[in-house]
Amino acid sequence: MAEPGGICISRKVRDEIRDKLPYALEDLGEVEVKNIARPVRAFRVSLDEAGSPRTVTRGAKAAGAKASTKSRRAWLVPALATAVVLIAVIGGGAAWWQPWVTRVEAANVANMAFPLPDKPSIAVLPFDNLSGDPAQEFLVDGLSEDITTALARLPSIFVMSRNSAMTYKGRPVKVQQVAEDLGVQFVLERSVQRDGDRLRVNAQLIDALSGRQLWAGKFDRDVTDLFAVKDEITLQIASNISAELSFFERDRLLHRGTDNLDAWLLSREGMVEQLKFTPESILRARDLFARAMELDPGYSWPIANLAWNFTNAARFGFTDDPAGAIAKGFEFANQALGVNESESAAHGAIAGLNVTTRQIDPALKAATKAVELLPNYENQGVLGWILNFAGRPAEGRDHLKLSIRLNPNPPDWVVLTLGDSYLLLEDYDEAKSLYEQFGGQSRFFEFWHFERLAHVYAATGRDDEARESIARALEAFPPGSIKLVRDAYPFKDQSVVDGWVETLRRLGLPELPP
Repeated sequence: MAEPGGICISRKVRDEIRDKLPYALEDLGEVEVKNIARPVRAFRVSLDEAGSPRTVTRGAKAAGAKASTKSRRAWLVPALATAVVLIAVIGGGAAWWQPWVTRVEAANVANMAFPLPDKPSIAVLPFDNLSGDPAQEFLVDGLSEDITTALARLPSIFVMSRNSAMTYKGRPVKVQQVAEDLGVQFVLERSVQRDGDRLRVNAQLIDALSGRQLWAGKFDRDVTDLFAVKDEITLQIASNISAELSFFERDRLLHRGTDNLDAWLLSREGMVEQLKFTPESILRARDLFARAMELDPGYSWPIANLAWNFTNAARFGFTDDPAGAIAKGFEFANQALGVNESESAAHGAIAGLNVTTRQIDPALKAATKAVELLPNYENQGVLGWILNFAGRPAEGRDHLKLSIRLNPNPPDWVVLTLGDSYLLLEDYDEAKSLYEQFGGQSRFFEFWHFERLAHVYAATGRDDEARESIARALEAFPPGSIKLVRDAYPFKDQSVVDGWVETLRRLGLPELPP
């Protein structure tokens, strides 16, 4: 509420200083203050033309102090009326007339693509790389990702995934548009410039509903201070949009993982390769994660992603030794938990490994723990995927829908898995709609696109279209087979996959790859 250079205080503070400091105070009346339930009586320190506090004389009796009761009544009523009007104008006007505060065009709730969550919601836009050096993209994107992940650890905040915000990377965009596209109230804008060993970071937090800037920070630091800058930005966001943080929430928020910048950058580069889902990219990612682990053996995140790396190699057939890959996956997952038992990626990897070995109950336990530690879109999606296999597709559907709410531009596997929830619930129209959105990531995934559509067509009596879908699945990925499908569907209730396999066999899918 204070203007630049000014001071505003509560009544409690006013009562403490009123006989100790000779400052003139303006009564602002009862005002609403962020994160305090009831209105607070506020006072402004009155400033003179030079910007110094005005003082008043204490203890001296003013001339004419013994005015008559009659004359006092003559000015008291109109004076009180005037004061009430002034307080109302000051209090009400302060809500909108703050020329020193940056404003943008406000978002309209009616135009939002999704309903606003029932808690503070935010999108952290990707940081702009102002250095002109493409090699700094891993640093810039990693900073956005770390801030997003740190905020997502707090259950009191709804945080859009980094993937959804990345759709705005490299193009001018209005805060209003971001808020309406993603259905959030707050947006963080930002830029980063690295010049040798110096790092310049600018960030501003906008309340999109009012168009008002809540906080802005400029940092000109040594590049080794990157993690301290990230922590400061994260704390400022949390304190400006959420309630006060408990000691434990603050600890979760500032969980850094490493102070080794090179290990941190290698891990970000490894994740980019890992998400390409090709045999070659899996091997490149493995090397990058291993190098990061060598630089900082106490950094649990790359170790956990090595566990996922071997899990994906086994699941997608990117290795000639799937059993050995699974064993390595468990080894790295447990190593990561030995370093940091709260590493959600390690719990997620254990969930994936247990699915691969058809241990659905342990998988469900690990996936639930991962969501508890970090309820981001990936962990919500993995939990939904496992709930389908556990015979609980309605719950799986709910987690997968939340995954897509957190990331409205989800990867193919999330869309496919949500379609599976609806297929298991015998909602064939919804399943077909989702399966038709899926596909295109690779020829391998194209196989699953047509294989799933074949299930829908067969279940609705459209066998000709089902056979055509199987033919197109084999055209996209000739090694497709009954064995591949059985390996991919580790349902706890084996009769489910038996029924699916029988249908696929009838439609012409071969038993084994050629």
